Amino acid sequence: MLGSGLYSQSPAGMIEEIDPDLFPTEFFPGVMEISPQELMFAGLRTLYPNRILTEPPQTELPESSPPILRDLEGSGSYIRVRNLADALSVIEEGLTQPLLVLDFRFLTTDLESTIELGSLLTLQKSLTLQIVGDYPLEKDSSKPAVVIESAGLRKPGQTIFTLSNHETRGPIEALLAELKAADDIISVGSASAGGTASFKPFPNLESYFLIAGEIRPSDNRSLVASGFVPQVEVSVAPDDDRLAYSALREGVELDDLVEVRVKKTRFDEARLLRERNGESSQNSDQPDDAEEISQLPHDTILQRALQIVKALQALGRIPG
Repeated sequence: MLGSGLYSQSPAGMIEEIDPDLFPTEFFPGVMEISPQELMFAGLRTLYPNRILTEPPQTELPESSPPILRDLEGSGSYIRVRNLADALSVIEEGLTQPLLVLDFRFLTTDLESTIELGSLLTLQKSLTLQIVGDYPLEKDSSKPAVVIESAGLRKPGQTIFTLSNHETRGPIEALLAELKAADDIISVGSASAGGTASFKPFPNLESYFLIAGEIRPSDNRSLVASGFVPQVEVSVAPDDDRLAYSALREGVELDDLVEVRVKKTRFDEARLLRERNGESSQNSDQPDDAEEISQLPHDTILQRALQIVKALQALGRIPG
């Protein structure tokens, strides 16, 4: 054997074992029990993020659940999508309004529902998503692209906002990138998960899964490492985003999650007069009137989107 580099090699150049002189066990305990093959995959996983996994990819679709709707001061609707297939008819109905805010945070989608969504949202005659490698298609798997024909329901002048985050996952990421490139949407949030690939187990090494195929926007740009990056990026901690997202429920309005409330005492004229005369407010029949801090978490991504909506309305770009 030839001692060369990180490993001992056979005359044929095949890696056989780790060189113990370079990696002594007192510094690298257990290293001699790690196979060169596993070390190679660990290194490749670092060099190619999200293309080699050590656990099965997250592809489970959310359970059937109706979307959450809120009015936007008469100018449109906010629709929170929990299951895309359940929300398509609601989104189609919403296209009769001048403004839609579609919340796709924490959403995993399949290709069929994504194609239907694209046909509803695009102003173009058609959109194209590229297929690379062995990506599972419901129909003709031999085609290198998926063509999404417009349903013709989107009208010029309609404004559509989309919200995404680190858990927006699946072919919807490629669709959002294509809609963004076509100026069909205003996208707000943080970069998506980059879950646009299909994987296969590596033979004889059950702990690793290798990328096998991928769906991409029409420019053939991979989203596996980067995810879909919105036009307006919002920095928010993942746990804070999840907490704020979960706070929207029956009886909670959008303003409850986006308005910043500061605890401060309101001084009315009567109270100011009492204090000027040296009277204690504790002896007064009038209780102190203080604004309470909202107990609900603050939704930073939703707030940014609604701020942009109000700004565009103030500029006359969209109906107010």
